[in-house]
Formats: sequence, C-alpha cells, structure tokens
Amino acid sequence: MNKLFKNDVYIKLGIILVGLLLYFVGFYFKEFSPSGSQSDFKAFVFKNIQFFRDDLISSIQNYGKLGDANYPFFYIFHAYLNPFSYDPDTYLFSTFSIGLLTFFFFFLSLKNLNFKQIDALTLSSLLLYLPWFSGRAFWGTASNLAWFFFLISILIFIKFKELGSNDNILKKIKITFLLCLFSSLTLYVKPIFIFFVIYIIYYNFINKKFIYLRSIFSFYLFFSIPIFLLIFYWGGIYDHTNSSIVNDIFNYKNILNNIPIIFSYFFFYLWPFFILILILEKKKDIIDFLKIFLIFFITLIILDFSNNLNYLKEYKLGGGAFIKLGYYLNDKYNIIFFTSSSFGFCFVVNYLKEKFLNNLGVIVLVLIFFGIPKFLYQDYFEPLIIILAFTKILNSNFNINSEKKNFLRLILIYGFFFFLYNQILFFN
Repeated sequence: MNKLFKNDVYIKLGIILVGLLLYFVGFYFKEFSPSGSQSDFKAFVFKNIQFFRDDLISSIQNYGKLGDANYPFFYIFHAYLNPFSYDPDTYLFSTFSIGLLTFFFFFLSLKNLNFKQIDALTLSSLLLYLPWFSGRAFWGTASNLAWFFFLISILIFIKFKELGSNDNILKKIKITFLLCLFSSLTLYVKPIFIFFVIYIIYYNFINKKFIYLRSIFSFYLFFSIPIFLLIFYWGGIYDHTNSSIVNDIFNYKNILNNIPIIFSYFFFYLWPFFILILILEKKKDIIDFLKIFLIFFITLIILDFSNNLNYLKEYKLGGGAFIKLGYYLNDKYNIIFFTSSSFGFCFVVNYLKEKFLNNLGVIVLVLIFFGIPKFLYQDYFEPLIIILAFTKILNSNFNINSEKKNFLRLILIYGFFFFLYNQILFFN
C-alpha cells in the first residue's frame, strides 16, 4: 500500500478528471440519467417557473395546484433571478452549472478544514460520481438549488466556528448574517433543511457561544417574515385549500418507521469506514463494533417477529438500495436490509462516542426531519451524509492516518463509480 500511494497525486488527478468527465458526458446523455428528476422536470418544474414569471401573485395564491410540496422560492429564484430560465435547454445548462458550483463550494469547505488542495478536490469530486446528485443538476429540480445553498451555508459555518475574541465586531456580524441568510435560503428551497437552522442554534448553545445567539435570533426572525406572510395568507404552513399533498405525504408518525431505513442509508454512504475497521483497526475495536451490530440486529429480528416491521415487506416507494435488493432476491425475512441497518446503527454509535452532544444533535435532527416523509427515498440523503461526515459537522472518532485516508478515498470513489454504473444500467 505504501508503494501504491507513494506518488498518488496521479491517482487523485485521475479521480478528479474522471469525475468531471462523467458529469459532462452525463449531462450530454441526460436522458439516460437514473433520476426521478427527469419526470418532475417534464411534468411540472419548467412549467411552474413560467407560471411564476407570468403571474407571481396568482401562482402563490394557487400554489397547491402546482404539484410541488416545497416552498415557492425555488420558482421565484429561477423565474426572476436566473436569466437563462426562458428556454428549457438554457435553463438546464444553468442548473448543470449550479451543480458544478456546488462541487466547487464543497471543495472550498474541505480546503478550509485544512485538507490539502489536491485532497479537497479529490473528495469533493465524489459528488460528481453520485447519480442522484448529478440527475438533479441535469434536470434542474429544487434539490439542485438546495444543495447549492446548503454547501455555501456549510462553508460560512466553518468560518463561523473559527471566529474568536480577537476578531472585530463587524466581521462577526457579517459572517453571522451570511450564515443565517444562506441557511434560510436553503430552507426556503427545501423545508426539510430546517434541521440545519435548528442545529446552528443548538451548536451555539452547547458550545456556550451565547454572545452570537442574539444576532442569530434577530437575523432568523427577519428572514422568517416571508414565511409568516405565506402562513397568514394560506391559513397554514402550506396551501392546503388547493392541495392535500403535504398532509398525505408528511407526518411525524412516520419517524419511528423510518429510523431503520435512515440507518441503512448511513451504512450505504459510509461503508468504506466498515472496510477500514475490518482491515486496519485493532481486534478490540472490531469486537466492540460487532457487539453493537448484534444488539441492534437482534432487536430488529424481535420487532419483525412481533409484526412491528411488516411495513418493510411492502415498501412500495423509496426504501433504498438494500431493501430493494432484498425484494429482488426474495429475502422474505429482510435479512439483507436488517444487516445494513444494523451496520448503519454501529456508525451512529461510533459518532456518538466523540463530541457526544454535537453528534447527538445532528443525528436526532436528521432522524426527525428526514424521517417525516411517508416514503423515504435514497436521494434525500445524497449527498447529505457525505457532506456531514467530511465537513466535520458530524465529528468522527475513527483514527484515520494518511495511508488510511488514501485507501478510504479510493474505495469511496470506486464504490460510487460502480454504484453510478449499475444505476444507469438498471434505469435503462
């Protein structure tokens, strides 16, 4: 392994260039991209942008009829701030460019965390290998813009965490204002990102940065004025008069049902860490890991035999790769899914071993807000878990030295390249 990575700069450059090539070629052949975004774009996304451009007031008044469970800001942004949204082709090229900028802001975030420039570029190029991230950029749906604003928020949050007593007051106010602004914009595109807004407040509480809380609350109160106006106008958090889509799909009662599925997604996107544990960690660490696995796995088996997990056997939409793999292999006891979910739970427990309060807050907020949908699609978590893990929003206790990082980087890229390739084959 030492010989393999002695001059690994060429491997890293190859990973970056292949990622960019896949992204550009994928856009040219976007009809083959494995993403539900294509059908959304053709059914309502581009049409709704034109509705908003033609008549903003009427579009807001009848928003529930437009078939989108998100808030109107996505359409307002593209109708009035995107000069390329008049034509479908130029619009899609603009969202393709937003995807590239998202990759760039991920790179800047990693670079600000003291990654070497080549390493930051290599890891950020991982986004370009992800089929649903690329598919949303190719077809210009709301998530594409949400990830863009979210990664700007992450970059600013990294700078916010670095603020010290020696920084002048204007710098502190400026960074705090920008953090609240871009996290609010993310929320206005996809309401599910309220988890990050709450986390920012939570982070300041647990780290006793009370000096910033007054400014944060003031800025968030100001940025919340549009949503309060919408709630007052609609008579609720959504235009329920014209649509029942939110009530039909989103309910807090779904959270418990979705927890095993979310753990499965954690394993799917962090499985290279499992390989590291098996190959490079101490025997005691492996035994501890497997103990946690067995406890949760047995718990799932007991719940299944008591008929509390029957919904997993008839999960028609979403559920992720492992639950679908079990269906195809006729795994009537869901052993494949229970295994992936149990390994995902192990990762969550490992995160909780370091900076417990911080990681507990992140994980609980993700479980709550991403667990509300009736059907939990894997693309909701792509690239959420990767971003949280590599930007240290989730603090890992894995002891990864330089050699391990190179190994991790390679199996991550190769793994998701294989995933992208198979998704394209399956979709077509």
